[in-house]
Amino acid sequence: MAQETFRKSNRQLTKQRVRCKTARGGSEAVWMLDLSPTGCQVQLQYGRLKVGERVVVHPHGLEGITGVVRWVKASNGGIEFTSPLHPSVADHLAKATFIDDDTARRSVFGTANSLGRRLLPPPTSTIVRSVA
Repeated sequence: MAQETFRKSNRQLTKQRVRCKTARGGSEAVWMLDLSPTGCQVQLQYGRLKVGERVVVHPHGLEGITGVVRWVKASNGGIEFTSPLHPSVADHLAKATFIDDDTARRSVFGTANSLGRRLLPPPTSTIVRSVA
């Protein structure tokens, strides 16, 4: 018989880049994969979290959320927030999915150079042959 996992609150799937700062001073962009008012799951690209380590998660448009790493498996980790988020804040944050490789958004707004200046996408030209 499968073992049931009981959670304090339901998780909502999301996929967005957030900054994760560790107590050791490291900071990197990670993927937040799911979120609840009491915590989140993140996927690291380079670093490694340690169970029991204090971290600060910086979602886009919000202050840092402090938490403690509760589990680590391969490049994923579970973070329990020190103070739970208000349910409406967690709901709003989970629905605000920001994906870096969103090609539709980039095709409209372009990309930015190293100084942050917007680089518009190259104009598309159509060759029309005239029949004379």
